[in-house]
Amino acid sequence: MTKAVTLAELADQNVLTATDNKVGIATTNPQSTLQVGTGITMDGNAGVITAQSFVGDGSGLIGIASTDNIITGTAATFNNVVKVGTGITIDAASGIITASSFSGDGSGLIGVASTDNIITGTAATFNNVVKVGTGITIDSASGIITATGIDVTGNLSVDGNISVAGTMTYDDVTNVDSIGIVTARSGIVVVSGGATITGVSTFYSAVNVGGGVTVAGISTFYNAIKVGTGITIDSASGIITATSFVKSGGTSAQYLMADGTTTEGDSLTKGYIAGLSAFLN
Repeated sequence: MTKAVTLAELADQNVLTATDNKVGIATTNPQSTLQVGTGITMDGNAGVITAQSFVGDGSGLIGIASTDNIITGTAATFNNVVKVGTGITIDAASGIITASSFSGDGSGLIGVASTDNIITGTAATFNNVVKVGTGITIDSASGIITATGIDVTGNLSVDGNISVAGTMTYDDVTNVDSIGIVTARSGIVVVSGGATITGVSTFYSAVNVGGGVTVAGISTFYNAIKVGTGITIDSASGIITATSFVKSGGTSAQYLMADGTTTEGDSLTKGYIAGLSAFLN
């Protein structure tokens, strides 16, 4: 009589089974050195214990230093947040992976069509050049934006300087400080504050002055100058035409003579008639 047969005769085979060097507890068909029910098997030759789960203090187990490194050949389920080092967090509840950066092929990701359109609710940091289509380049290092054109429908505020290599066309400018030549094709209108011009001023067309003009230097006019509607200065002929000429300190009844003296209207008339008569005689 073998030991297995003897053990089988001493116990209820539905509770304890011994056959072919295998012992089964709560099973009649043990598949390992020791099997408890269907969930636990112990292989005495390989030294492997297999169970659906392990509960208790595992600090005494060898071969498992800590949970810092987990190697599994099957799927692992984590019911809480998983942290990988300090840079990666995997939230099991929300399904969100947070990392300092992502590297690799993201074409298989859903919810991200492409990098053609990036929508973010927070600030986005780009550490290199950003190209928008083929016409706009944003250099993060120099802070320079290069574009084929800028169309601003609202307000543009610039704290520094604006350099324009070509022609700048604009309306309603508060202050203009130009090192070179300013060309106003439709005229210059000064509504207040006056115009201060240092140096030689050259005007190729008529100059209409509604108020006063103060000139400290030389002004050259290549056409007639009109002061209001009563005075015309013809630069070509050198003739000044006015409704009247009154010497400083004189009255409107006096006439300014060629030598700078004045005469009354009657004396001028009488002198003119006397001179004319002498000339005719």
